[in-house]
Amino acid sequence: MAKPAKFSDKLLGLGMMSAVIALDDHTAHKLPLIPDYHDAVLTEKRIFERIGEHDCIVKYIRPQGNGLILERLRYPLRKHLLDLQEDGGPLPHRDEILKWAMQILRGFQHLHSHSVFQYDIGCHNILLDSNNNAKLSDFSGSLIDDGKIEVAPETRSTHPCLINDWDMSIKPTAKTELFAIGTVLYEMSTIYKPYQDKDDSEVEELFLKGLFPDTTGMLLGNIIQKCWTDKYHDTKEVIEDLLQIEPGLSDGTAVQASKYNRNHTFISGLSTFIFLVSAALVAKQCMNPQVA
Repeated sequence: MAKPAKFSDKLLGLGMMSAVIALDDHTAHKLPLIPDYHDAVLTEKRIFERIGEHDCIVKYIRPQGNGLILERLRYPLRKHLLDLQEDGGPLPHRDEILKWAMQILRGFQHLHSHSVFQYDIGCHNILLDSNNNAKLSDFSGSLIDDGKIEVAPETRSTHPCLINDWDMSIKPTAKTELFAIGTVLYEMSTIYKPYQDKDDSEVEELFLKGLFPDTTGMLLGNIIQKCWTDKYHDTKEVIEDLLQIEPGLSDGTAVQASKYNRNHTFISGLSTFIFLVSAALVAKQCMNPQVA
């Protein structure tokens, strides 16, 4: 029987059933907290093997011992948002919000196309890499085919139909996942969870009544409300709405390109202006030569 995991100052993350330990600057070792949780790691391994590599999902490298070797990323999106709260810093930039939203939606689109439902969806399970790209992570409590759900989602990511499902007998669907995605989009846009000042029981009562935070004036406000009120059938529809906000958006590259094009246009214009001024000065000097 596998021994319980031993932890050190290289601990990167600690969840309900597993811990993630840094091996080096590029890789990390995910281990079950106790032997009884080894099945959850096997579920995650099975999910990674089915879905293959995807640029919006943390990379699985290989199994090792009773755990998994994964790519090492910087830290959870939630940590970044909490740091912004603590520092009193500005909200994420429009381009960041659009990029993260597309990356998150593309990640879930890939999962759902392979009959995988993460279930425990939240900014704690989205990691940022060194280029500030968002990647989905942690599938040890996820559902694949007719498997067993191991971890319940956070209250604010729980669809109203699941709130009183104490034994987790109701299987997640695209709509329940999209509800949670709406919560993620809200948190990353505002840096706060929905109803941040209320306790879980109050939030559950509000959700059961169909009452959600106001998103008027927010960049993704309409999308968030549609996620919360079951207006979408799948991630494809959400992506279509996102493209209405930023046509051509593709996991952030279009946004980055547009910023480049604006800068490039400015620099090109400035260069042209300098050239014309220089040419005019040369012409003037030729027309009025100074005699020594």
